[in-house]
Amino acid sequence: MVDLGCGDGRPLIAAALLCKCRGVGVDISQQCIALAKSIVSQEGVSDRMVDFFRWDLLSDQEAVLNRLVEAVEAKAQEAAIECKDGIEAVVVFLYVYPTLLARMVDLLDRLVRAWRDFRRVEVVTLTYHLEAPVGGGEGGGVLHRVCGGRVEIHTLEKKT
Repeated sequence: MVDLGCGDGRPLIAAALLCKCRGVGVDISQQCIALAKSIVSQEGVSDRMVDFFRWDLLSDQEAVLNRLVEAVEAKAQEAAIECKDGIEAVVVFLYVYPTLLARMVDLLDRLVRAWRDFRRVEVVTLTYHLEAPVGGGEGGGVLHRVCGGRVEIHTLEKKT
């Protein structure tokens, strides 16, 4: 799971605790990252399960793209050692204001395309609508669905 604009990291930490998933959280605020790391420590979550980084998602998208791809691949390799079935999906979680969401469409599209080797990539937005589909094109299909009016899931599945 990748939480972009993670704030204090609670969704990622909950996913690690409840689903044993690995994850990466990114936020621009050093205070939020420090709080997320503090909560990880309090909850007893291993730092092998989750990492939090202070990165500006908008200032240098090329560098952020490369760092995120590298961080997720490292988590996937660690998980593959422990899970014989491998990684099912990469889930990108966003609970950010619509203005930030709109500015992140290009980065999201590039991330989804970079993770095409995974069986499935899902971009999940909470509360706000993601205007543009991401990751479509050759080799994959995009499915969009709304869950309960507040959650949107954009899924890229490999075409067979």
